[in-house]
Amino acid sequence: MGLGDHPMRTPFYGVLVVIAAVLLVWLVASVLTGWHAAVGYIVAILVGGVGFVMTLRDYDDFPHWRR
Repeated sequence: MGLGDHPMRTPFYGVLVVIAAVLLVWLVASVLTGWHAAVGYIVAILVGGVGFVMTLRDYDDFPHWRR
């Protein structure tokens, strides 16, 4: 395969980032308490949002589905 001939891998990486966010929530729930847990949940939400955008970025005209 030449340069640029490989399939788009960004959606796959986005799914991996979403899975990492789920694992981060599990880790925060089992280890942290108090405001540390709140910070951990906020980080997990941000990581999950990045993964969501990466997963859907190759669809036609995302995020402008409706005009």
